[in-house]
Amino acid sequence: MLAKELESGIEHNAYLVLTADPRVTGITCQAPPVEWVDRDGVVHEHTFDFLVDMTTGMRTAVMVKSASKVRRAMLETFAAELAAQIPDDFADAVLLVTNEDLPEWLVSNARLIRSARMDKPSSYDSAIAERAAGLFEPITIEELCRPFAPLGLRSVARLLYAGLLRQVSPGLIEPETLVVAATPRSN
Repeated sequence: MLAKELESGIEHNAYLVLTADPRVTGITCQAPPVEWVDRDGVVHEHTFDFLVDMTTGMRTAVMVKSASKVRRAMLETFAAELAAQIPDDFADAVLLVTNEDLPEWLVSNARLIRSARMDKPSSYDSAIAERAAGLFEPITIEELCRPFAPLGLRSVARLLYAGLLRQVSPGLIEPETLVVAATPRSN
């Protein structure tokens, strides 16, 4: 496992969310700098916070900034200028992420999913997935895991990541969260 040096709490939270996204296949922190030309024709270099590879084969250059700085410095315009100038072999798109894109519940879920993924798969994973597949209505995580109490939440986190379960609505993963069986993702 590699240690990642991140420059801010927002950047750390963005990294956590990216590591918990099953569509992400790779993350490069502090990607190599790319050149861009300002409106006066002056060449500059910009280093993106992350370069993210996706299961679709697309690569996204990610800028992470505080929302107040984005508004103050008009960084949305800057991100669009960069997107228009980055080489095709560097990235397909530019994504600007702010603290407003990273609500506390999303970061908490990402932390749980990432942590659960570090565990070895449990025998509960398949048992919980099988139980969920036999149900036709949404069920709370607590009820789904009742036969496996007090264990099960980390299995649920792995099953959410694998696409075998899905949350009925966005929010914190907790015992009261409604989930349903889902068709597994194909990568």
